[in-house]
Amino acid sequence: MPSSTIYASRNLDAVFAASALAATLCKKGYRIFVEFPRPSDMSKVSIVNSYSVDITHLNTVQIRNSVAITHIPMKRLGYVYKYDNDGRYNVMMKLSNVNSTLEVVLEYVKILNDSIHVNQELLKDIARIKLKEMQKLTRMGRTIYYAYMWGVGRDETLLSLYNYAYTIFTSKNMKLSPEIERDAKNYEYALSLINTVVKENRYDMVGDIATVILSSKYDGNELVRGNINYLKVVANELLSNLCREHRISAIVDEDVSGHSIRLCINRNLSVDASKIIERLPNEILGVIDYKATKNYAYIVFRNSELATLENMLKLLQKLSSNNEIVINQTQ
Repeated sequence: MPSSTIYASRNLDAVFAASALAATLCKKGYRIFVEFPRPSDMSKVSIVNSYSVDITHLNTVQIRNSVAITHIPMKRLGYVYKYDNDGRYNVMMKLSNVNSTLEVVLEYVKILNDSIHVNQELLKDIARIKLKEMQKLTRMGRTIYYAYMWGVGRDETLLSLYNYAYTIFTSKNMKLSPEIERDAKNYEYALSLINTVVKENRYDMVGDIATVILSSKYDGNELVRGNINYLKVVANELLSNLCREHRISAIVDEDVSGHSIRLCINRNLSVDASKIIERLPNEILGVIDYKATKNYAYIVFRNSELATLENMLKLLQKLSSNNEIVINQTQ
């Protein structure tokens, strides 16, 4: 039995598109393997005699003797590229007015003399998720999306959704798996915690910075301490909600490398996050790294040994003082 590998991006559309492609290739007698490379590993990926879904030459990967299928959401265009042994490519198919990579795959398999029936509401839900039109999702679409978000970044979650999609495309059985139902409920509970934390003031004030501390070293309020694993999953949404209520907000998060800070500046303030960070003393600027947009910043210590909770809270105190100075100067 011949074998082939499908390399797929880690977005939900690509997961379902890869499953549809696998369903066709299996009918053709291929044994299929699937890989979900992490963005940080793309430069190390070599795709040879394989397929890729939402991964092309634009992702700095090496692709030879392979087919790549992708979708450009803002232009509603679909492309199928064919790569030769030297990595040169030509456009096999260009599709207009398509809403997902899954749709592109459904058109591509036709040239392989196959067709796959897909529930139209599911097809629309995949497109709605890609366009971030969450309010339009059906119950099934929302459940799939919530399960994906609960395990975002985890290979086991992507494989669970891939296997579920494969079942849909090969048996037309739409019944959600117990794993997907469970993960969706976990994410729904995590979302419910956001309102509780913000509206009931279940956070700390470090100077004038509203701060949620997601750390095993934290001994503060019981709600946060008892739900850290849930709150970590919705940390970005939690920070955004908190930021609407305060001039400046932060999440202190813990991972295997220590602690980090995600900072948010209220949009009503004419202040860039980088301006507040740049006012830190040189001895602090010399030991941290940060990435900043207008309203958000991500801060880490270069030396992970310094990335303690205590040091992060001291850093927030300094940022709180700078916040007052910068805001006063802009008023």
